[in-house]
Amino acid sequence: MARHLSEAPTANRETSRPVSTETLVDVTERLFAEFERRLSLTTIITIVHECRRDLAGAPQPALPELVERLARQRLTQLTET
Repeated sequence: MARHLSEAPTANRETSRPVSTETLVDVTERLFAEFERRLSLTTIITIVHECRRDLAGAPQPALPELVERLARQRLTQLTET
């Protein structure tokens, strides 16, 4: 029998830890090392924060990786235009 969306398991918000500022700094540092020759630090920081905001509904444990992947994709697109 198919499960309805209302029956899907949900994360316990009280036990999930929010993504720390340190984690976003780590993501930003890695991306800056990768894109520093083509984009400014300000641009990279802005993109990382936009990605974090856009992924607000994603599961907390996956968020750092998802933010980094999405930010890398958007930064790559910026450098290709």
